[in-house]
Formats: sequence, structure tokens, C-alpha cells
Amino acid sequence: METKLNLNTLIELFSVFSSIFLIFFMILASLINQDIKVVIYLGWALFGAFATILFVRPMYKILFGGSSTPTESHFCNVFMLPNFGSSLQPSLSGVFLSFTFTYILAPMFNYNNSINYPFGLSLFVLFLLNAFHRTSYQCNTFFSEFVIAPIVGLSVGLLAVYIMVYSDNKALLYYDELVSNKQSCGRPQKQYYKCTIKGGNVKDNSDKTTETIENAIKDYIKNYTNTELEAKLENQINTRIDNHKTNYHSK
Repeated sequence: METKLNLNTLIELFSVFSSIFLIFFMILASLINQDIKVVIYLGWALFGAFATILFVRPMYKILFGGSSTPTESHFCNVFMLPNFGSSLQPSLSGVFLSFTFTYILAPMFNYNNSINYPFGLSLFVLFLLNAFHRTSYQCNTFFSEFVIAPIVGLSVGLLAVYIMVYSDNKALLYYDELVSNKQSCGRPQKQYYKCTIKGGNVKDNSDKTTETIENAIKDYIKNYTNTELEAKLENQINTRIDNHKTNYHSK
């Protein structure tokens, strides 16, 4: 079947590979920031995927019955995972996008009050595009993509944030790394400098400095001594004048 390249096809392809693009972006962000946050993020994402495959999908099949309607659409079968049962409700991409939305924005709302609204809006649009195309091509039902997938992703994301915070590992969560106009403080590290003198001689001024200090000390002692002597002399003169006045009046 021939596929024409137009705007709708480009949007569909972008929606199909949105999860891959997002993972690549998060890995690139961690490489730039030189941290291991993406490892923790992908670990929790895998936990959400296995929880969806092993628990959510079987429960959905028991409660609501059946799997998705058979379809030959390329959109539904790009990332088909075999040997995980026939039920594909909800989709892993919907759960993953919902989880990412919660995992990244929850710490910003609760602990940093610095929210990257453009990034959050972008994640929301990606989720809507994915859910719209998957329901349009009957890959998944409306209820599984717009209700179950967000609930599962939200639950896993909040669980991950809660455990990371109360295990004293909240530094491994995303706070302001993905925030525009970021303001941050870093702990200063030891810095070493090497000075090289090119040409000429360096004069040793230590003797001159010592002489200057000694002269300053001598001047201080001299001034202090003169002040003390003047005060004593003035007291003696005043005492003699007072005695002279007293003898004069007594006569």
C-alpha cells in the first residue's frame, strides 16, 4: 500500500514515534547535564510498562472483555510486542506519555514552584495526538486511551515521585533542568591556578617591608611615650600651681 507524504501523514508519523523522540530527548538532556536522572526515569517507565502488560491489561480484559478490534493499519502494528497476550488495552505509548507528564511536572508543582508550562503543554499535545490516532484507527478503544491509560500513567508517576522523595532521593527527580530561564546555584569547587613569570627578575621586597613595619612600630611607641610624658608634665605643673595658690592664700 502506497503512503503519500502530506501533512496528515507527517503528524501520524510524529505521533507514532513520539515516545521514541521523548526518550531520545531525555537521554540527551541527561548527557548535557551529566547526571543519571534519565536512568531512574527509564527504570520507572519500564516498571509502568511491565505493570501494564502483566496486571492492567489482564484486568481490563476480565472487567471489560475482549481486545482491540483487528486492524491492518500500519499505525497500530509499528511496535507490536509478541507473546504478551491478545489484549492491547490500554496502549503502552498512552501509559508512557501519561507517566512522563506526571513524573516530570509533579516535582515542579509540589517542591519547586517553577513549572515548565511549554514542556508540559507539549507532553499533553503528544498524548492527545497519540490517543486520537489510536482510537481513530481502532487500535484501542476510547475508554482505554482517554481514561485507563492516563489513570495508570498518573498512578505510576505519583508512586515514583513519592518513593523518590521519601527515600531522600528527590535530587534525582526533575526540578528545573527542563525549565526555561533556569536560575540555579552550584556549590563552588576547589580551583587551582598556575602563574608563570616571563622575563625580568622578581625583586625581594621582604626586607623593605620589615623595615617599614619596624618604623611604624617605633613611631607609634614614640608618639605614645610623648603623649604620656606631656600628660605627666601637665599634671605636675597643675599640681604646683595649685600648691602655690594654696600657700599664697594661707599667708
